[in-house]
Amino acid sequence: MALGKEWAGEGVETIPPAELPAYQYKNPTEIAVLTDTAEILKTLLHQGNTIVKDANGNQIINHGRWIKYDIENRPIRIITSEGTETIFSYDYEGQRSR
Repeated sequence: MALGKEWAGEGVETIPPAELPAYQYKNPTEIAVLTDTAEILKTLLHQGNTIVKDANGNQIINHGRWIKYDIENRPIRIITSEGTETIFSYDYEGQRSR
């Protein structure tokens, strides 16, 4: 994620590090994620309809949704600002199975 606050396109904003929530790494191959659902919901309410991308270009916050990705940049968990949580899993061929 780029430093500073700038417009990266219509409706896409790069947020300065000081304004982002705390992230944690569980292991070196896992993309940084928020771990507490309450903190995720608080962040979604604070961010509103902005789009925040990670270093891989994945939208981690997108119009009231927080999205966690696996090492292959596939969405594995989505939490909406209403608190709805969806978890995805993939089979051995990489096809979403849930």
